[in-house]
Amino acid sequence: VTEGEQPGSWYLGPVVDPQFVVDPARGDYRLDPSSPLLDICPTGPLRDHDGNLRPSGAGFEMGAFELTDTLFANSFE
Repeated sequence: VTEGEQPGSWYLGPVVDPQFVVDPARGDYRLDPSSPLLDICPTGPLRDHDGNLRPSGAGFEMGAFELTDTLFANSFE
C-alpha cells in the first residue's frame, strides 16, 4: 500500500479483489475476514458506517465498515 496521488488516498497496486461478504438485498458489502483490505490504512474516520469505533485492529479497514469480532458480540468471553 502506498499513498496515492490525492492527499488521503491509497493505492494498492494492481487490481485487488476486496473479497466482500455480499448481501445485495441489504446493500451490504462488508469485507470478508480474509480480505487484503483489512488494517491497511494508517488513518480514517473514528467510526464506521454502523457507528462502530475504528480502528479495531492494527489499522483502519479500507471501506465503510470496520470488521468487528462477532464471536464476542454479546460479551460472551
